Amino acid sequence: MRVMQTFGEPRPTTNPYLVMLRDALVAEPSVEHVPFSWREGLVGRYDVLHVHWPDALLAGRSRWTRAGKRAALAALAVRARAGRIAVVRTVHNVTPPRGPAVDRALDRSLDRSTDVRIRISAQTPEAPGIPSVLIPHGHYRAWFERMPRSDVVPGRLGYVGLIKPYKGVERLVEAYAAASVAGPDPGTPALTLRIAGEPTDDVVARDLREAAARLDGLAVALRYVDDAEFVEVVTASELVVLPYRHLHNSGAALAALSLDRPVLVPDNDVSRALGAEVGHGWVHRFDGELTAAELLEAMRAVHDAPPSGAPDLHAREWDGVGAAHAAAYRLAMDRRARRRGIRPAPEPVEQPLPRELVVAIPTFHRAEALRRALAGVRAQVDAENARADAPLRCSILVVDNDPAGSGEAVAREQGAAYVVEPRPGIAAVRNRALAECDGTGALLFLDDDEVPEPGWLRTMVDAFTGMRPTAVAGRVVTRFPDPVHPWVGASGAFIRPVRRDGQALREAATNNLLLDVPAVRRLGLSFDERFGLTGGSDSMFTLQLTRRGGTIRWAQDAVVTEQEEPERFTRRWVLARTFRFGNTSARVRIALAPTRAGRLVERLRAIGRGSARVLGGVARLVWGTLAGSLVHRARGARTVSRGLGMLAGAVGYAHDEYGRRRAAGA
Repeated sequence: MRVMQTFGEPRPTTNPYLVMLRDALVAEPSVEHVPFSWREGLVGRYDVLHVHWPDALLAGRSRWTRAGKRAALAALAVRARAGRIAVVRTVHNVTPPRGPAVDRALDRSLDRSTDVRIRISAQTPEAPGIPSVLIPHGHYRAWFERMPRSDVVPGRLGYVGLIKPYKGVERLVEAYAAASVAGPDPGTPALTLRIAGEPTDDVVARDLREAAARLDGLAVALRYVDDAEFVEVVTASELVVLPYRHLHNSGAALAALSLDRPVLVPDNDVSRALGAEVGHGWVHRFDGELTAAELLEAMRAVHDAPPSGAPDLHAREWDGVGAAHAAAYRLAMDRRARRRGIRPAPEPVEQPLPRELVVAIPTFHRAEALRRALAGVRAQVDAENARADAPLRCSILVVDNDPAGSGEAVAREQGAAYVVEPRPGIAAVRNRALAECDGTGALLFLDDDEVPEPGWLRTMVDAFTGMRPTAVAGRVVTRFPDPVHPWVGASGAFIRPVRRDGQALREAATNNLLLDVPAVRRLGLSFDERFGLTGGSDSMFTLQLTRRGGTIRWAQDAVVTEQEEPERFTRRWVLARTFRFGNTSARVRIALAPTRAGRLVERLRAIGRGSARVLGGVARLVWGTLAGSLVHRARGARTVSRGLGMLAGAVGYAHDEYGRRRAAGA
């Protein structure tokens, strides 16, 4: 299932909770994690929208930016309510959102669309009519484990984090000032206070600077605090004070406890439960407004009877968080499906691991390229079979699409099995490779113009046996001739997406793809031979695989090098290739639509997207011409070509690239 959370790719300032959650989901085989973007949210394809803080989506420096984001969020809420997209919401706070009335209305609209709520605290109240799942907020031990820690400064109080008016930092300063006048108990060190964080209010920032100028022992660092400084401030403190007026789910409290520092927090059900969970002496509480007496009492308790060992955070391990979220997503999808009268998909069943792996190389009239590919594969197959603990027994199969059998001699040189598939087209060849497997093994496709890099086969096998997906896709790197035409390099035609190792994919090419053949057969899949001469059968196949419940995982270090023919590195070939990509992407999605109405919708989408690309590409091409930018000219031309391909696919035209190559005897 494809899940989009309401945060993009992590940046240095991203909340560590979100980064650790992203990593847990990336490791979950049944989930493809989609970083948030407004474009993807409004027109992309995904199954679940996971909402965290809606107000964070509305932030903007100008009123026009904020107005645009409000309109986009309203459209996103409408799409979620009207369509098949399930909505999951993590309840980080129980207090109503602040801000303008329109923002609060948008928040309520998302609430009405919510299928499942995730509570990260057992004290979060249930919402009538909406099922919920408890997945506790994980700890930060692994996040901070490699960062240096400071020695404790006796008597040091610490606060670190965003400084917002409702967080009570100004009240902490008042209590500290009064406690400093009263003085510590005999034998207790004098109090000092360090405050670090970025203020969101200019008045609060001014007041804190004035307080630091007049109060001994008060130091403030009013700026964004990175992780290293966060650890330094917390670990130097004998007591971390969170002077909030309300406490529900406090990542700061868990972060301090993860660094083995006690905390002083408001007294309520949440803090009492947290104290009982982590052990005696780690969580101190104050009632109502923080006072000097409560500061002194908490510091006395920490100094006289420091907690022993480390806080007990075993209930907040990240192991299993990805699986728990996947279960919540499935529950939301089932609930949304029942609302729409659709029967939910059955739960996946773990199947035994295949014992055999066949490396299948389709070929057609490329004897020298095939010889290079086979030499590289043979060395790695032999090395894999020599492993004492090899999980799969490997072999090589060449499937020749030349009825005359021109590739047989080359295949026999390397001891590869060899068959001829006389039906023309790459889809027929791939189906023949599937048919040649005995039904209990795995199949790894490699093109005849590719040479594997060292460790390729071992990496693919380890990714398959370790993650147990339905398919594993590896990286393809293009080797450029020397010299390459400047336009070709500027076009970005051979720049492939950057992905994370283990990332779930929605579709993949078959030029470096490992398949679990029994799983493929259970899903009822084969390559659609209507796309055999035009391209697109791999997209069709892998899209069907994931739509039917299969999974594809990315193996970043399983690399093959593509040995492209020098005559392909021309402007004409690049634009024809880009046209074909647009053409097949439109045709595949039209073909996948199950009904006539659905196919009409996909045609209209292809027309809309193709037109947008043509217009945008023309604008970029013109701008590049005026600005003298080869990059903008080349990429604008590629965008136009892809858009034209989509428009052609929408009206039924099939770009017969492979057929033309055969007719030319290539």
